[in-house]
Amino acid sequence: MFLITLAAAEPLTEYVPAEDGTLLATDVYLPDGEGPWPVALSRTPYGKGGAGDLADVFNAYGFVYVIQDVRGRFESDGIDTVFQDAARDGVATLDWIDAQEWSSGEVVTYGASALTITQYLLAAEAHPSHTTILASVGTGDLYGEVYFPQGTFREALVTGWLGAQGSLGWLDEVMEHPYRDSWWDSQVADHSAVTADGVHVGGWYDIFRDGTITAWQEQSLGPGDHWLILGPWTHGTLGDGEEPPTPAADLMLEVLAGDPSEIPRVQYFVMGTDETGNFWRTADAWPPESEPTRWYLGPEGTLSQDCPEPGTSTWQYNPSNPAPTICGNNLMIEAGPCDQSELDLRNDTLLFQSEPLVEPVEVTGWVSGRMRVEIDQPDTELHLRLVDVRPDGSKINVTDAGARLGWSDEGAVEAVTDASVDLGGTSYVFHAGHRIGVYVGSANWPRFAANRNTGVDWGQMDEVPGNVVTVTLSHEELAESWLELPIPGGDPATDCPVVEEEEKVRRAPSDNCGCGEGGAAAVLIGLLWVRTRREYDKPVESDTA
Repeated sequence: MFLITLAAAEPLTEYVPAEDGTLLATDVYLPDGEGPWPVALSRTPYGKGGAGDLADVFNAYGFVYVIQDVRGRFESDGIDTVFQDAARDGVATLDWIDAQEWSSGEVVTYGASALTITQYLLAAEAHPSHTTILASVGTGDLYGEVYFPQGTFREALVTGWLGAQGSLGWLDEVMEHPYRDSWWDSQVADHSAVTADGVHVGGWYDIFRDGTITAWQEQSLGPGDHWLILGPWTHGTLGDGEEPPTPAADLMLEVLAGDPSEIPRVQYFVMGTDETGNFWRTADAWPPESEPTRWYLGPEGTLSQDCPEPGTSTWQYNPSNPAPTICGNNLMIEAGPCDQSELDLRNDTLLFQSEPLVEPVEVTGWVSGRMRVEIDQPDTELHLRLVDVRPDGSKINVTDAGARLGWSDEGAVEAVTDASVDLGGTSYVFHAGHRIGVYVGSANWPRFAANRNTGVDWGQMDEVPGNVVTVTLSHEELAESWLELPIPGGDPATDCPVVEEEEKVRRAPSDNCGCGEGGAAAVLIGLLWVRTRREYDKPVESDTA
């Protein structure tokens, strides 16, 4: 991150006792001269070795640099509990640092990705020595953003990352806690408790985009000062190409120096095409003021702020043939913006699109959707992909999300209405002549595991055959389906009026779907944000296909 090259320092290796006596291998790099000094701390699951160059940078700025293997990783003792002990072990480490004669009692934490997760979980403990967070592309919510977002299972990320660490066995433990019980308490940070200052850097296509934004928003309500940078980056391209007016490295150094007062609290990149988008904006807050405008899905594939013609749209989803992931907010598979047009060849994913825009439309803020659907199986999922439909026919993904419909910690859901799916934060300008589009279906695999439509917990889902589900999306009066887009200066959302009975349009799936017949009697269900159990499962052949 820092563009300074010095001769690598040699560390002192210590073993810090955790609360339960587990010894945590810790390297200490001392600057020249006489202490005590402030301390920069990193806690990592990736191995503390090879940190000399970074240590030289912190030493040059008058900091001791301390880097530690988290428990169960590399030279540290204990069992790898994948962030479950990050907060309590972090507190023990801060207590140990406080007791060292070289420490001034002021500790800055630093690191990206997993090293930001350890920072956020520690920061929520509000240790008096923890003064500053230097965080990039991370989250403080393991439950709701890493494993089980909106009732789905984030298959590619979870199984790919755990497998790469040799920790895939941890998934068995996770599956014993599919709902938000006390087991998760140490893995979900209470940002409102944070007292430290912080710099938070994220990307619009990062796996932890919303975790970065949420951390900044909630921590900013506390006593500390916080800054946010959001660029057009994936997890693996952080900082590439586009630099904000004050780059992240400069901002962090200004914060360490104690003089960042002239730097705007928020710097975010407005995406789009070069005609009207792709520029940086500074602000005091995010999101900016905007109107939550409502875009109704119509039975003929329309997307409009006008109320739709009454009717329905239908698709069938077979879990043995799920709609594929095409880029997006990923880590272990291709990430970023890509053309989604191959989805047009499928019968299980429908595109709703506006007329060509007369003038540019900026969408900046939190995007959500509310869908009313009817399903003929106990469960399925609803996946939305917001796209920029360009004049050349390409359809570029802006943001996407999914939610599981038919299961909660109280059992199968029989009737739920007026619920929503959160597509996360973005900032994007749809240029004049382009269309705003949204794909709607029941899968986005392997970004999310393919739901087998049985209503069974993820951990048990492979024990029963999958079902083909027929999904009917409502455009009826008082039961419309819509996308809510935050548009600065847009027209505020309004409910559609009730109109006289008229001929209703039905958008049915193609005859060549090959999905087979449905199963149980239809159940009217709304898009439900639920938290449930997941399992690492490949799609299986359906017994009804």
